Amino acid sequence: DFERFEKDVPSRRSKPQFDILQRLRMVANRIGKEPTRLELDFDVIGKNSTIPLYIFSNDILEVCIDGNMLCISVIQLWLMYLHRLCIESGSTHLYGFIDPFHIQSSGNKPEESQTYLQKRLFEGQKMCYLAPYYYMSHWQLLVICPSKNIVVFFCSLGKKPNKNIQMIVDLAMEEGHRMAGRHSSQIMKPTWICPS
Repeated sequence: DFERFEKDVPSRRSKPQFDILQRLRMVANRIGKEPTRLELDFDVIGKNSTIPLYIFSNDILEVCIDGNMLCISVIQLWLMYLHRLCIESGSTHLYGFIDPFHIQSSGNKPEESQTYLQKRLFEGQKMCYLAPYYYMSHWQLLVICPSKNIVVFFCSLGKKPNKNIQMIVDLAMEEGHRMAGRHSSQIMKPTWICPS
């Protein structure tokens, strides 16, 4: 019977499946020479920003080429993507993000980084925060869990956290707990875990 046959045949051909690197190259080609302008989401960076995020095709191509350092714009785009996934999965109450621009040592005073971090960690009240951190030409990742008073530090080179970021995070966590009403005797430095 022809009607039954017609129902069994897909109405249109499926598109070819590309791996992630092929898809990234296609995006880079679409961008071309003019950058794509994106507005930074307040929920991702925790600040009202008038500075947009510009993604160039070269930024995307760097992701595809092994050995190249990722620029901060690509990391910020990655955070925006992860935030979108949290929205879609209904887990925005669990995960928060720290903008690497506000905690990097170059261009920021330690007090400014501490204030930003403290505000993000304790006003957002998320279970854990992902904080990409750039140090000595290398990206590292901090997973900060304020309610558990734990920081997990990931470095693909096996390095330990530098004293500057450790001090900023410790002070932000201590002050945040103090402002949340914890008694001074209950406030301790966070536990740092550095898997090797």
